[in-house]
Parts: sequence; structure tokens; C-alpha cells
Amino acid sequence: MSSLDAAFDQVVELDTDGNIIRRWAMQQTATGDEWRACDVSEAPGAEEVARCRAIVPGTDVLITQIPLPARRPGERREKAAAYALEDRLAADIEGLHFVVLGAGDKGSETEVAVVAKEDLHRWQQALTSANLEAVSLVPDTALIQRPASGALLHLGLDRCWLVEAAGDALAFEPDLLDEVLSTHDGTTLRITYEKDLDPEGVNQVVEKARQRGIDVTGPSTDSLWNRLGQRHGIELLSGRYAPEFAWAEHIQRFRVPLLLAALVAGLHVVTLTLEARALKDEVRRLEEAVETRFEQLMPDTRMVAPRRQIESQLRNLGQSGGGAAGSSPISLLNHLGEALAGQPSMDILNIEYRPGQLDAELRTQSLQSFSALTASLPTESLQVDLRQASTGSDGTIGQIRLQERTP
Repeated sequence: MSSLDAAFDQVVELDTDGNIIRRWAMQQTATGDEWRACDVSEAPGAEEVARCRAIVPGTDVLITQIPLPARRPGERREKAAAYALEDRLAADIEGLHFVVLGAGDKGSETEVAVVAKEDLHRWQQALTSANLEAVSLVPDTALIQRPASGALLHLGLDRCWLVEAAGDALAFEPDLLDEVLSTHDGTTLRITYEKDLDPEGVNQVVEKARQRGIDVTGPSTDSLWNRLGQRHGIELLSGRYAPEFAWAEHIQRFRVPLLLAALVAGLHVVTLTLEARALKDEVRRLEEAVETRFEQLMPDTRMVAPRRQIESQLRNLGQSGGGAAGSSPISLLNHLGEALAGQPSMDILNIEYRPGQLDAELRTQSLQSFSALTASLPTESLQVDLRQASTGSDGTIGQIRLQERTP
């Protein structure tokens, strides 16, 4: 039985230090068992240890998506996740607990949660001191509903949550709200908020959001407690931290099979390490490329979320070129970029965008490269026109026009 399905009769919400800030308990009534909110000053445990689910602060838990190799017998996916995320984490990976939340397919993105082992120990020790046994630890970030597309920003009394459809999720303090809003617009973000928020503070957020065309809906009627009953799929007490995991019993009972498994696993570690290192190098290369392009395009802008900031600037470019709201060069740039990936010797000299039309001036070594470029573009959805081409001492320079075909 997984810890998500284990029986429990209390729910508590903890802060970073392990203090109980909210608590709910199962009570027997004439109509049956029901949950009620309790004063945190009440003794949470009875004479016997009470089993509980604990909600922990998402500010201490990273939830993200990374590419991982497909599952194979004996493969250590948590270790692969650690290697893949090593350069993105400030802490030593040996002090972190990695929870791989899905099996994933080869080449697909896999959801991973990361939490410091020190935080897990502190929360468990705090619950033990309160005469409670945790059967489940759930980050509050996981209780914010994931949007179907774009991103959702949910505002709480002392914390905000940003959850993306792609799977990344984070929690942050309200004083960082302005910085987060500056990196989004109405095409990528929607905002909701808790019903207990101060109306004056909500009005300030609404006004700032409207200036960027961001939709604000709320207040949300569901509390974190109500959302806990939904199937969130993120459980930090996994692997060696699972309540039902007993090292001594399993090792004693399965000593010989475990030794054989360890030998087999050793053979897989080398391959797994090489794959993880390759993933880490690829992630680092892509991040460096995005940051380099960001500094070239926006040298006087503070870097917060480079990819989203560049996309926002591209959308603004589409609208400043005379297009209606929503006109964007991103789709045409994506098509051109995918085609140029197959032509490494071709350089971009200039790009101009008008609504639905992208003109690119390119330089290469031969005219045949332009033929190969146009052949690799999806002509069923694009109209591709080689405007002109000339060959000189610097190579062949040509202009190509991409237009979206109207259905």
C-alpha cells in the first residue's frame, strides 16, 4: 500500500521550521466521522501516536520537468535525475532527495520533485515530537491546480504559487510578485487568489495585471485542505523515506538476491552515468545559448526568466509591426530555426517580420544550401519563396520569405 493510500486521522500544515500552523482532525459524531479544523494550540496527538498527512511549504520543494532515459530493469532513475539537475541546484546533490513522479518514455519529459534531506528529517522530527507519524508529505505547490495551457499564478495570504502546464511549479514570497508579473502577459498567464486575501492588496494586483492584459479570476473557494482530497500525484515520502520501507527486514530476507542485483546494477551505472552526463551537457548548452541570445537582444534588461522574456519581446515585435493582438513571429521563427539546424554552415544576416510574413537574409557557401533549406520546410503549412540569391567573395547571400498559408 502506498503512503498516498495509507490510513490517517489527522492533517497538519507545517512551516519551514516544522511548526504546525494549521491542523484538521477526524471526529466521531452522531452522523458518522467528519473532519474539523482544530486550534493548533491543542495537543495534536493522543496517548497513542496519531497517523497524519502533512502539507509542507512549496518554497522548500522544487518541481520541474527533465528528459530522462526510459525505464529499464535495474536502472536508477533517481540517480539520473540528480545528475541531470546537478548544475541547476545550488546544494550538493548528496544532500537532496529526488522523487521521479512518472516512468516516462524515451525522449519525453519526466516530472521530478527535489527536497533537501535535512528538511525531510526536520519535518519528520517535528511531527514525532508532536506525537504524530507522517504517512504522507505533500508540498503545497502540488495542491494548486495545473492549467491546461500557459501558466497559473495563485496568490495566498503569505505565499504565491506559479504552476505551468508543462509541469514546472514553484512557490515564492509575495514581495517577489512584481518581478514575476513583469515576465508574463495575458497570452501566457492567468491569476487566481484565495478568498481570505485583503481586498486592497487584491485590487493592486488586479490593476497591475490588467496593464499587462492578464486575466484575474477569483476568489478561489477551495482551501488547501479541500484540495488535499484530490489526486495530486506528488508524494515526498518515497523510496527510502516511505513509511513502509524497512531496510533491515528487506536486507536480511533478500540478502543473496540483493547482492546479485547490486552486481547487475553496477553494470548499468556506467551507462547511466554517461547518459546523465550527456543530458547535463545538453541542458547546460541550451541554457547558455538562451542566456547569450537574451543578452544580445535585451542588453539593458534584467534577466529573470530568459525564455519567457524573449518570447514576450517577440510577441511585442509582432504587434508593433502593425499586427493585431496575438500576432507573433514565434511560429515562423520556430519553422526557420528547425530548418537551419540542418544547415550548420548557414548564417543569419537579418530578419524582418510583418504580420504573417517573415523575411530572412541568409549567407552560405553555395546556392544548393538554399535548395536544401527550402526542401526541409513544411510547405503544406507555409508558403516558401526564395526572393533572390547572389554569389560573391563572401559566399552566397539570399533572401527567403516564409508566409503562413491561410486555411
